[in-house]
Amino acid sequence: SNTFLRSNALTSVSIDSYTLVHCKSGYIISWVTSGLSVSTLYLMFLYRIWIAFEGSVYQYNIYILKSFAGLAIIQFLVIICDRFIRTFSDTSWTVEYDEVSGLLYCFADAQQGGLTVFIYFLALAYLVINVGLLYMFANGLWKLKKQMTELYMVEMQASSMKSLPDIGSIGSKSKSNSVTRTEKSKSS
Repeated sequence: SNTFLRSNALTSVSIDSYTLVHCKSGYIISWVTSGLSVSTLYLMFLYRIWIAFEGSVYQYNIYILKSFAGLAIIQFLVIICDRFIRTFSDTSWTVEYDEVSGLLYCFADAQQGGLTVFIYFLALAYLVINVGLLYMFANGLWKLKKQMTELYMVEMQASSMKSLPDIGSIGSKSKSNSVTRTEKSKSS
């Protein structure tokens, strides 16, 4: 069973003019915008991963990034197909208005049947994309942080070596001082 909820709080459209076509189109539009926003978020995150590691040793293969982009686009298309099939299949839609809350409810009693394939695909796609993008970004940042820490340690070690006096020159000064003292004590 699918439900679409509409409030008349922002519009002055009368409830009587709200038909089943409005109900179905509102249902589809809400899913299209939802799917589009999720897919856009995935594509922006992929772009961020590509920009963040571009030109570095941690840059991901372009085919991996394109595969994730393709999966995000396919996921969006599956959402759209699924919702169109659910909306225009043998589904009984009912429109009910609740006068107390001022909300309009659109109910669809869809037969799930073969449509569960779409649901399983979407669940798997969400899981793969979310875990994959998170892993790619976190792994790249971890490697970059590790490299920066090692570079910092090498620089600190090099700068501390420059600030220390030369041990060879200290030893030669102390030997020359001891030679001078010995020569003075012999002459007196």
